[in-house]
Amino acid sequence: MQDRRSTTMADDADTALKKKKEEIEKRQKEAKELLKELETLQASGKERTDAKVKDTEAKLRQVLNVPDSKWVSSNDKHVTLDIVIKDLKSQIDDLGTIVTSGTLTNRDVVRNASAGLALKGILVSKHAKDSCYEKQTILEAPKNVNLTGPVMQQHEDCTELSSRFQSDVFHLSLDSMGYSVASSIKGGGWGFQMEAGFSVTHFEEEERQSEVHSTETFQSRVLCSVIPTAAVEFDPNLLKLSRKAFTEMLKIEKASKSEQPDIVQRRCEELFRTFGSHINVGTVHFGGVYKWTATYHSRSQSSRESVRKMVQDSQEAHVSASYSGFGFSAGGSVSASHFRNHSNMSASHQSSELSKIELKMAKTGGPPEINGLPLWRMGLCANNSTWAVIDRGRPSEFKGIWKIIPNHKDEFSDAKALATTIRNAWYKMTEIQSDASDIEDIDINQLDIKMKQCGLDSDYWLPIFDEKLGIKTVEQMKHLRASDMGKLRHYVRHDWEQNALHELLGISEGDYNQFQNQRLEAIKQRQGEAKVLLGELKQLNEGGKTRVDKLVQEKEEKLRMVLNIPKDYWIKNYTTASLSDIMSKERVEFP
Repeated sequence: MQDRRSTTMADDADTALKKKKEEIEKRQKEAKELLKELETLQASGKERTDAKVKDTEAKLRQVLNVPDSKWVSSNDKHVTLDIVIKDLKSQIDDLGTIVTSGTLTNRDVVRNASAGLALKGILVSKHAKDSCYEKQTILEAPKNVNLTGPVMQQHEDCTELSSRFQSDVFHLSLDSMGYSVASSIKGGGWGFQMEAGFSVTHFEEEERQSEVHSTETFQSRVLCSVIPTAAVEFDPNLLKLSRKAFTEMLKIEKASKSEQPDIVQRRCEELFRTFGSHINVGTVHFGGVYKWTATYHSRSQSSRESVRKMVQDSQEAHVSASYSGFGFSAGGSVSASHFRNHSNMSASHQSSELSKIELKMAKTGGPPEINGLPLWRMGLCANNSTWAVIDRGRPSEFKGIWKIIPNHKDEFSDAKALATTIRNAWYKMTEIQSDASDIEDIDINQLDIKMKQCGLDSDYWLPIFDEKLGIKTVEQMKHLRASDMGKLRHYVRHDWEQNALHELLGISEGDYNQFQNQRLEAIKQRQGEAKVLLGELKQLNEGGKTRVDKLVQEKEEKLRMVLNIPKDYWIKNYTTASLSDIMSKERVEFP
């Protein structure tokens, strides 16, 4: 049943990619026609301030799905009509090449994205930067790769960093491990130290040592547009070592039988430096990240709050001016003084201070030849050969490489002994006294026993409990409710398993049925409220009201809240829609 479900999800992902391609081809055609209209207007001597040019640009902006606030103002003398036409024409032509070029198989996506980053290990230690340096491939690409739709949502996220050390670790982590680990730096720590049981003081001490002799003021602001396109979940029980990593472990096994312990230790440490100590065994996301960075650096002390405000204003001006790629390219940098006359800039910001702010754009994944975010995003979504690894999961989803050794039990003379040797060598090298994953193993063993006592297949259910409920221990199960059973029913393969799960969770059938009835009643109530609001919107629409009317906006906001639709999703999907478009929805679905 699980294989059939995975296949269905993979088919859905393929279908979604094809539909996205068709949609992008349609938008590309519409954009080309609008560019021709702009060329005709330009030939007749019109400029961007002309009403007809403004109207055509507005249509083009909607086709490219660019928010009005991010489109370069027609009053910007630096961006002429000629620049708009040339830059967009070049980007749209490049997009056409990407859309029509061939795509990769699912297995090749895993091998190709970020040079096979999903198959590479990381070195986990007390030092934050150790995990950021790229290692050699330690895993063989699984033969049957089922790509599914992403679990992570497309979003924009801002991170403020107050030291050069934090900045270095953030950018290195984003490139080598992905968004989940990099974003943990926001809290003033580092994901692996906080989740793997290391004291956060290691991070703080390392940061303090890096800044100990510094009198400089450092402030950086990073705005990331994170665009996931697909995901894959690795089953740790099916993962295999790459041929090169396997050969190195064979050498360690041989040495452990004849060499001195210190020689075996050195061989293990070389293994960690080459291949890493841990691998991702959870959900890996593919897609792209478009990143704007604004960094202030001064050798003298400055007011932190005024610097933060200046960095924020500079970045907003840079994003506004470069969003569509007019005259800007990723990889380059520009001084904030370039935008001193921009509408986002406060008149109180001094030019001498603005010159200390460096503004950069960078892209991970997507077509490298396209600079503007809207068309770059289209190219990313249209062709999986442009995908990068953008997230490798939470720190807790990385496991020691020794846990893959049992998958080769018939190829090593004593797989268990070899796994113990390599694990102990990692403890000794990193001077970590206790591995959280080993503590977790003890708890999982207890949960494993409890599942078996209820007649459940723990090899099947343990990963599901971990992923869907975040449950790894018997203690954590005490906090489960009847609503959690709803998250598991989809995975039930036999009728008796449902009864076994009720016994395991301590939930009666009556409790679950009561929860389901309450949920259905709540949905019916929300449906009724939504229909009333849609009726009121219909009356306003028939009375000639539009979406700019205050009463319409109030009704829309109530409708959004009743439907439980996130605000960013509503803005993205309904901002450019007319009131009639919203009214034309035939049915309302509730999460």
